[in-house]
Amino acid sequence: MNSRSTKHAGFTIVELMVAIVIVLILLSIFVPYLMSVREKARRVTCAGNLQQIINGLWTYAEANNRDLP
Repeated sequence: MNSRSTKHAGFTIVELMVAIVIVLILLSIFVPYLMSVREKARRVTCAGNLQQIINGLWTYAEANNRDLP
């Protein structure tokens, strides 16, 4: 039997370090993008909440002789 066929297959420390570095590079690229997407989502949510408040005030004023609370 060949000595290579009985050798255990696995990753070397260099291969693991290269994989970790690649993952870190990808994260450094995508994290700022994800943060900007999250901020845009917060702005959209805030705008929707403000619209609901305005609609509620308008409905209240319509029901109470155009008086605001």
